[in-house]
Amino acid sequence: MRVLVTGAGGYVGNWLVNRLAAAGHDVVAHYHRQAHRLAPATADRVSLWQCDLARGDISGPAVDTIIHTAAAQPTRKGLSAADYAATNTMIARNLIAYARARGVRLLIHTSTVSVYGLVTEPVVMEDAPLRAPDAYGASKYLAELLLQDAAEEVPGVSIRLPGIVGPGYTMSWLGRTVQKAIAGEEIAFYNPDSPFNNVAAIEEVGDFIQFLLARTLQGHQVVNLAASDPVPMAEAIDVICSSVGSNPMRTPSDRPGGSFAIGIDRLTSEFGYTPRPAREVIGAFAAATAAFAEMNAERQAAMLSGQPVGGSQP
Repeated sequence: MRVLVTGAGGYVGNWLVNRLAAAGHDVVAHYHRQAHRLAPATADRVSLWQCDLARGDISGPAVDTIIHTAAAQPTRKGLSAADYAATNTMIARNLIAYARARGVRLLIHTSTVSVYGLVTEPVVMEDAPLRAPDAYGASKYLAELLLQDAAEEVPGVSIRLPGIVGPGYTMSWLGRTVQKAIAGEEIAFYNPDSPFNNVAAIEEVGDFIQFLLARTLQGHQVVNLAASDPVPMAEAIDVICSSVGSNPMRTPSDRPGGSFAIGIDRLTSEFGYTPRPAREVIGAFAAATAAFAEMNAERQAAMLSGQPVGGSQP
């Protein structure tokens, strides 16, 4: 199967390119400004394609499937509503036209739980009402609606993702909390008894996408992807601390609203896919991040002392 991955210069897209190539797919790695970082073992199965997908009139290679990860993210400061719309919504429109012209059999869109906006339910399901999403969430939701309109010609799946965690990636709330635990800093958090599963390992994203590629899908479907078996927030913090081997001060407090679990009933019942449990995801990520930090500290110490540094970073 020939697969186009958009946004291959970003963390999720880059990881998926290497994962899919290792699984035997021929991958077209799209990037706009930052080139994809190829894994040496899979480089022969990957071709690079530089293009500004927001400009329209895309003329690119023929592919069977598109995995669309390119997006303007809230991690980039200073973006306006117009910036989000020009990137997240217009790229989706242009990709749909490209998919029609190329006879693409499936378009997988990495969306976000930010589409829900202000969540008041204890568990948010795919059919929950959307309440005042921010510009990022609204732009991703509009992309979902475009895919829904085109579903008869281009079958699609929009995967609503929570915070992503993975090797060397600490941009989410969970990643920042792990960094605090490693540094022994105080960890303040809300609603210690509320269930927490607002996380997906990057490996899980890859597993689920490969799961979808092996199936014949019709129409456009929306599905939450998050960890199974939510744990209380206080327990999640304890798992982080024990996994990194630290015991920082924890300061819980209660705040009305704002805490919710992500419902995955559609994922498990309609798609037949069961993700990793929250405790496992949190513990594995925290331990790997601590090991990565320790290795970097040792390398820096060796460099400062003038000693040779062997090996390579994972």
